Amino acid sequence: APQIPIISNTTGIALTDQQATDPAYWVAHLRGTVMFEAGMTTLKTGPGRVFLEMGPGRALSSLAQANGVPAGQVIAALRHPEQRMADDAWHVLTIARLWACGVPVDWEQVWAGARRNRVVLPTYPFQRKEYFIAPGKAQTAIEAALPMRADDMAAWGWRSHWQARAVACDVDVAGDLSDTDRQTWLLFLDDAGLGAAVAARLRKAGHVVTTVRTGDAFARVEGGYALAPERGREGYDDLIRDLVARGLAPSRIGHFWGVTADTSHRPGSSFLHRNIEQGFYALMFLAQAMAEENLPKPIHITAFTNNAAQVRAEGLTAPEKAMVAGPVRVIPKELPGVTVSSLDLELPKKRGDLAALVEPVLEELLATPENTVAALRGARRYVQTLKAAALPDDCRRPDPPQRREGHPDRTQAHSGSCHLGAASGRPWARGWHIAAYSGAAAARGLGAGVGAGGRCLQRRGDACSSGGGRGRPWRGARGHPCGGCGG
Repeated sequence: APQIPIISNTTGIALTDQQATDPAYWVAHLRGTVMFEAGMTTLKTGPGRVFLEMGPGRALSSLAQANGVPAGQVIAALRHPEQRMADDAWHVLTIARLWACGVPVDWEQVWAGARRNRVVLPTYPFQRKEYFIAPGKAQTAIEAALPMRADDMAAWGWRSHWQARAVACDVDVAGDLSDTDRQTWLLFLDDAGLGAAVAARLRKAGHVVTTVRTGDAFARVEGGYALAPERGREGYDDLIRDLVARGLAPSRIGHFWGVTADTSHRPGSSFLHRNIEQGFYALMFLAQAMAEENLPKPIHITAFTNNAAQVRAEGLTAPEKAMVAGPVRVIPKELPGVTVSSLDLELPKKRGDLAALVEPVLEELLATPENTVAALRGARRYVQTLKAAALPDDCRRPDPPQRREGHPDRTQAHSGSCHLGAASGRPWARGWHIAAYSGAAAARGLGAGVGAGGRCLQRRGDACSSGGGRGRPWRGARGHPCGGCGG
């Protein structure tokens, strides 16, 4: 019979001497349901219980906390394989935590007769945080200048502009990266090998790196995970949940699935669908999974692509990759504490010769987190910004044009509170004045137009349908379809 009390997984109560020596019991123990909750209930009845998990994992600790045991009373005897800490230091820390929970410790066995001095300590554990409030410094708030009305319509224009700007990175990426702050990384690896080369550099510098590759289903594999992008969000939910359970919630994420050296894709699909699944939808599902698990902030995501941005007049062989701009710009607005940047690359013509790109990519990953859209062309890095640009002459209307008989000054569509309009100075707007409205606001808008001398033609339809109303297009005087598409 056992000398140490044992809680049976089969009954959830203390194991009896008869059960311990009965072969039939052990058969039931192997084949029956594990009564873990009942066992924890039995253990919690004893006052001052401390739970020590013997092993490198955290599965039993997590289950104990899920069954109502306070986190301070659940202690792991061994460090997790991913935790970088000396084993002897972890051992002493475990003994100290047990002592702090009230477990008596034989210190002679710990110190082996070495001279130790008694130090008077407070009766609570140190928080190791400084709470001193430093004296404040008076600052003069500089109010931002409000935009003024510009009467000159030519000054209303803006255009996209690529501005040469170096990355804000204080790390010497040509070295061993020893001066970098240790981060927990999640890298989605590309097939070209760029992400794998970056992961190797980060691991060598002491960072915790978890990798994700495409596969047939979600699974743990050597060095990280496999995930099936075509199966939708479920794989991303499983990924984030498992990372949190293992204590590997990422602080930095590098998404390399937008980097392709060829046009390969899974059987039954196409290169177009591959780029959309592993680009736009991958970032969107990843953000949704992060929001669901409420990961600790801040988090920075960097998305890498090639052939997705046109800085000058270069051709784009995979323009569908540019769809990642949607999640890149929207995620920071939807998830507080998350910043997202993107960098479009030019891969070398010789496949496998990616060494020249590793250092610029590391600079982008280790830079100060900010929301940017950038492109790397040769040795120069460009950031997409907006630049003031004069409007062309055909877009300005200094004087109202003469209204011809039968042709309205404006083409508008009303639907509830939605108002779409265009000046008749544009050629496509010189057709019939069409309105598809439903609601008092739309009626008031049309009434104002009639009161000003305009002519209105009432129709019902869907402003989002290219077919206009009732399945057939509405065409203006010049034969342009006006319903829904505006032109």
